[in-house]
Amino acid sequence: MHHSKQFWRGLFFILLITALCGGMALPAVSLPARAAAQMQTVSHIVISQVYGGGGNNNAPYLNDYVELFNPSDGFLSLDGWSIQYTSATGNGPFSNNVTTLSGSLAPGQYYLVQLASGGGVGNALPTPDAIGTTDLAATNGKILLASIATGLACNGSSDPCDPAEIDNIVDLVGYGTANFYEGDGSAPAGSNANAIFRSNNGCSDTENNNIDFATSTPNARNTTTTPVVTCSSLLTATEQFNQTGTAIFNETATALASITASTAPTDTSSPSGNVVISEFRTRGPDSADDEFIELYNPTSNWVDISGWKINASNDNGTISTRATIPTSTILRSGQYYLITNNDYSGTVSGDLTYGTGITNAGGIAIVRSDNTTIVDQVGMGTDSAYKEGTPLPPLPDNSDASYERKEGGADDSCVDTNNNASDFSNRAPSNPQNHAMPLSLCGVPGPTLKPTTITITDSPDPSLRNNNVLVSVVVTATGGGSTPTGIVRITGANTNCSITLSNGRGSCSVSFSTSGNKVLSALYSGDNFYLGSSDTESHSVTLTATAVRTPTRTPTPRPPPPLIAINEFVPRPGHDWNNDGVVNVGDEFIELINHGVIDVNLSGYSLDDEVNIGSSPFRLPSVTLRPGERRVFYGSETNLLLSDGGDGVRLILPNGQLGDAFNYRVVRFPDQSYCRLPDNGGLDDWNENCFPTPGLQNSLAGTVNPPTSGNADELCPIADTLPIDFVLAECPPFGNNIWNSAYWDRNGWYNERFLPDSPGKWNVFAD
Repeated sequence: MHHSKQFWRGLFFILLITALCGGMALPAVSLPARAAAQMQTVSHIVISQVYGGGGNNNAPYLNDYVELFNPSDGFLSLDGWSIQYTSATGNGPFSNNVTTLSGSLAPGQYYLVQLASGGGVGNALPTPDAIGTTDLAATNGKILLASIATGLACNGSSDPCDPAEIDNIVDLVGYGTANFYEGDGSAPAGSNANAIFRSNNGCSDTENNNIDFATSTPNARNTTTTPVVTCSSLLTATEQFNQTGTAIFNETATALASITASTAPTDTSSPSGNVVISEFRTRGPDSADDEFIELYNPTSNWVDISGWKINASNDNGTISTRATIPTSTILRSGQYYLITNNDYSGTVSGDLTYGTGITNAGGIAIVRSDNTTIVDQVGMGTDSAYKEGTPLPPLPDNSDASYERKEGGADDSCVDTNNNASDFSNRAPSNPQNHAMPLSLCGVPGPTLKPTTITITDSPDPSLRNNNVLVSVVVTATGGGSTPTGIVRITGANTNCSITLSNGRGSCSVSFSTSGNKVLSALYSGDNFYLGSSDTESHSVTLTATAVRTPTRTPTPRPPPPLIAINEFVPRPGHDWNNDGVVNVGDEFIELINHGVIDVNLSGYSLDDEVNIGSSPFRLPSVTLRPGERRVFYGSETNLLLSDGGDGVRLILPNGQLGDAFNYRVVRFPDQSYCRLPDNGGLDDWNENCFPTPGLQNSLAGTVNPPTSGNADELCPIADTLPIDFVLAECPPFGNNIWNSAYWDRNGWYNERFLPDSPGKWNVFAD
């Protein structure tokens, strides 16, 4: 969005005040639209995707998110910026929901802001670049990108945004029934299954939400996503915010001029943004041959410089090649490459060396592999065959000085007016940089390169001489992330080939002119975000046709399952196990164990007693159990009341299915523990007379002292299924302690048995 409106706003309000003071009657029509700005590249970050259905039914992702995109031609910072949200038509201000941002975006780069989750449905997002807690509405809402971290006190409807607040809005998306949006209509409504996308991969910006956005299946992209578009020739559009109740502006927005999309990095066969000679010297402190030539890639794409040549011209215009860059060499965006003479004395090692010196009044050129197409050149004499515009004067002496392309130093060598005298300046001491230096594009640090793994396969194997062999490769990012792009070269055959990756995959054909055992090699060069990698594959070539075996595909092993089980429970406590100072049903406990080999998060699991009766299920918290780890849940936390007269204990999986269960009959004595032996949670060997060991290994005996504050009430060993009359008769302070456990526990408490010999004046039943 364009923010330079102070002049027009000031003029408008001056005219308005003048009209009111002078009794002028203003016509009841819209303000005349002022002319749009001249065509120029869009220079601000935009909101490219909004998704508010995270975690809901049918949601592909677990969290809501907002995606940002840089459609400009330069690096843009997000430091001190924020994402702000409010409901479609409510009264709450944007300041109620603010997520702060940081970092910077390269041209064509995305930025992912993870927000709240509405439930437990969907997959995790790619690694977010920022995290907030805002809960977006799936269908209708208003979200903006602000150039400040402070929340705006307006909402665009009941509280319109004033000009000062408008100035801080970089981009605005009102979707569904929103009453604050860009242009003459809101973006379409989202849903649990659909996100709201800015068209043309984020490049469309006509300043009309209803034109720029459409819905589609959510596809969250972050800063590691390989850029897939280059936006160019965008007209800067003037803002047109519509707010219910007050029309602040009525300005015409210009249309999107053109968008150029590409699905792969720069094709090295066509001249694109230039690699440049960024620093050089043709003499140095050790000798006239103490030389180096530094190359630099100031473009936003990686460039394959394999086979390119470093040529030199003497002061008579005679040219010859000094060095040829090896196969599978790329220059990433913001990367250097150093070529040194054998007599070079610098401490920064060269990536490539040459032997014949360069004339001090001559010139240097980067030439493509055809040895004709010049990529960049610099000269130090009018008679040199290589120069651009006005040549540089020769270096005066053998000091440690060089010519460096401006800006130079930490700002990198990004000036290229095609005039050597204007583009270079003297540098003393020299500052050569090589291929291993951190990436830096025109002063902005680049990403840290991530490792990759490449796998090569071949078919058929064995093959016949001079027959085609299909070679396939898969390149994956180690540790996850976006899909690597770039080129893979296949060698080892008599006729080799190269593969341009698509979604990290590709194939090509090779052939062998001799028989025997061969080794095919795949070398991946990397791209702007990923390091290269290599792999080999043995291959057999025969002279005559033989039975070709059908390769047996090794099935990919399934990941190990999560294994959570009930390991121990005590339904009739006799001690203060939860250490709250009272012995009661809150001391009942259920112990779970992870008897698998992977970590398991308990979110989504539930504990319950008998099906559809008794206590309500208890949904377990989001805690992670490592393999072999236990977790104890007390009745005071779960509110699960396990009956002393028989009940069930059940573990319910996140999908609602039964994961584990055990049904028990009457509990015969306090602290009677039911536990699995052996203590691994995976067997059905339950023992009904265990020693209580909450959080520890199960045992039939022991000396574990229950945790107690020292003030626990005295135990009254009455089953929790008995009527209150029994409690009054048996328990302190008035009880007579006439409990006959041999009688009461012998037959169990079932079917409301009538007790004819009860000495009380009421009939007594046991259930």
